[in-house]
Amino acid sequence: MLVKDLIKALDRKEKLEVSVSDAINYAHKSWSSVSSQSVSNCFRHAGFIANAESEEILSEDIIDPEPLKTLLQIANEKGCSVNDVNAFVNIDNDIAICSQGTVKALASEFLEEKQNSSGEDSDTENMDQTPPNKTETNEALEKVRQYLTSIQGTTDEEFKALSILEREVTISSNQQLHQSTLLDYFNVPK
Repeated sequence: MLVKDLIKALDRKEKLEVSVSDAINYAHKSWSSVSSQSVSNCFRHAGFIANAESEEILSEDIIDPEPLKTLLQIANEKGCSVNDVNAFVNIDNDIAICSQGTVKALASEFLEEKQNSSGEDSDTENMDQTPPNKTETNEALEKVRQYLTSIQGTTDEEFKALSILEREVTISSNQQLHQSTLLDYFNVPK
């Protein structure tokens, strides 16, 4: 994601500046794209499994059981049990990392913004406008991200929804792209 933004900045002949907020957003987007199965596979490969006999294999890789036996034997000798491993993995499940937004607060905020708008826009004016391109859409989504970051009470669900929107914009715009000749790819006049 950082590389994509760097390429976009280079295309616009701009210098990419990454703030702490941007870094947090990159980390959030990256972590959101990691599946729970990938995490489970990582723990499995490291030897952290609750029940070796009943645990089904989550990957297509064949795991050599010898290192696992050795690791479990060493863990048992040191006094570490599988329950300790589960407690370690689940230790931060109940920690709140942000405040919970309420429907009432979100609705009142929306209504307040709607009242503050001048109301000059009409539906007929919007029908004559052309839809925004990919760049404009990505800029608008970035503004939404900045807004969500600036208000209190934004939950992880809002950021997940925004990430889904960003992913859909990227997918739909990439599906519209097509290369008819090699020269079209480089935008070289024929």
